[in-house]
Amino acid sequence: SYIAIDTDWNKDRPLEFGETRSLSESPPFFIAMENIFCVYFLGEWIIRFLAFEDKRNCLRDGWFVFDSILVGIMVLETWCFTFIFRGEEGQTLGGNTAVLRLIRLLRLSRLMRMLRSMPDLMILIKGMNSAMKSVFYVMCLLLMVTYVFGIVFTQLSQNNPRLGVAYFSSVPHSMYSLLIYLTLLDSLATFLEDLRKNMWPLLAISVVFICLAALTVMNMLIGVLCEVVSSVANNEKESLLALDVAEKLQTVLAGLDTDDNNLISYEEFTKIIDHPGALRALEAAGVNPLAVVDIAELIFFDNEEPVDLTFETFMNMIMDMRDTNPATVKDVVNIWKQIKTTTNRELAQLQSNLNGVAEKLDQKTDKLERQLNCALDVLGQIAAKLDTPPLS
Repeated sequence: SYIAIDTDWNKDRPLEFGETRSLSESPPFFIAMENIFCVYFLGEWIIRFLAFEDKRNCLRDGWFVFDSILVGIMVLETWCFTFIFRGEEGQTLGGNTAVLRLIRLLRLSRLMRMLRSMPDLMILIKGMNSAMKSVFYVMCLLLMVTYVFGIVFTQLSQNNPRLGVAYFSSVPHSMYSLLIYLTLLDSLATFLEDLRKNMWPLLAISVVFICLAALTVMNMLIGVLCEVVSSVANNEKESLLALDVAEKLQTVLAGLDTDDNNLISYEEFTKIIDHPGALRALEAAGVNPLAVVDIAELIFFDNEEPVDLTFETFMNMIMDMRDTNPATVKDVVNIWKQIKTTTNRELAQLQSNLNGVAEKLDQKTDKLERQLNCALDVLGQIAAKLDTPPLS
């Protein structure tokens, strides 16, 4: 809002047409305000820069880089250019130069800082950016329709000088008239009345064009924008929710990571689940904590060996278990793989047990057979001593 005040009131005649004064020519109030803003934003930038533990990480923060550019422009405009662009008599060259005028216009980029405090506005901008491709094709369709009807109107109005000169002197002129009067519907009644009085067949064609362009294509454009913005809004809300849950769980994990390896083990997971803050975070994300506990062994064990997970991997698995997530082919395949792995492992264990039982049975059978043979030999010896026929 101060930029608007400076633009309208920092003149020789406020609120009237005229050029805004340069900073060195401004009254003390405007000079003080510019310096106050410059000191404030520079101080904020310094505090944020000192907050980085590794100063190189500031280059990875997009908002910090953007704010650095804004602060640099502000310092150049307020302090540097005020002393650089000075004439021989101490007057600035820049009051009317294109360089300083461009620098002053760049102050409008400060409004981008509002996006950080207004997530909904950022969602709309991202939605519009995502819809650019669809909007481009809709506009191409509108251009094609306008081009075809522009040729029709130009040829049909050649015998009517009044309409031809006023609206349809050439194809581009006809397209312009169709865009302004029949698509954007500016002064529609006047335009249609001229067609009715001078050449009524064009009035019927105009109604057809209105139905195609203004009612169909333009509403299609609105529908595309609404659909894309709605989709982007849902994705952004999901991202914000995942970020909120991740921050809460990471705070809980920081106090439970006993080995300080930044990995989550099964023992640490059980402690996280017992933490009230973590339970509230999972419930806020739509994740059933009991369901997480039920499949914990599938997550933290591989072939009965414990596995430590990174926080990113753990969060991806947690967010995949939300109740609102629809089942996909990928989910079915993952479940099939887990069931197959578990079943194969259990079948292998069962086969191993059966082989052990069969081996023991074979050993016992061999032992009994040997004992039976020994018993038959003893009986044969006894029978031989008693002169009786041996048993066969």
